[in-house]
Amino acid sequence: MDKITPEELEKIIAEVELLSKHNDNLARQDVEEILQTLNLSPELLDEAIVKVRRKETLNREKKRNLQIFMGMVFVLGITLTSMILLNQNYQQRLQKITIYQSRLTLSEDNGDNIQKINRQNNTEIVYRVTLQNAPLGEKLSLSCQWIDPQGNLSHQNVYQTRKIDKQVWTTYCRHLIGNASPSGTWKVEMFLGDRLLSKNNFQVQ
Repeated sequence: MDKITPEELEKIIAEVELLSKHNDNLARQDVEEILQTLNLSPELLDEAIVKVRRKETLNREKKRNLQIFMGMVFVLGITLTSMILLNQNYQQRLQKITIYQSRLTLSEDNGDNIQKINRQNNTEIVYRVTLQNAPLGEKLSLSCQWIDPQGNLSHQNVYQTRKIDKQVWTTYCRHLIGNASPSGTWKVEMFLGDRLLSKNNFQVQ
């Protein structure tokens, strides 16, 4: 019996693959007869069928993996686009925030806007800032810097507001002015991220 060459095996595989595509119910005997007609040996038909089935399985897996990959890319694209749009919308809403008023008061607010602090009283002062166009349903990350007459940062408040439920929204930060606090002109500044929202000067005596 002559040895089957790789070329012949490849021809058999190609023929079996072609036949399987055109007729799923083709009998083994029919395939052998067709191969003999084409002057191809049917001796390695089983091996050819196994290789054809492996190839078909591999092609199905590749197609399925490609579909999964494309689905993931699509979902990721939609997610990233949504995140970008939401962030842009959020940043635009933050840019609309303006200051309605700002005041320095004692811990108990009696409506005043104090300008002079006696450090001998060890007084806690509160910087109250009323925002306009505050973004409803959001929490704001704010900070306050209390700067002494020499330009040094004496104290810093970093905090997050509660969820805003009205567009005119008052927030505040605190600092204790005591005996050790230097006298002179102080400054308090409120920031939203890196953006300066409001500032105020006051005298410590």
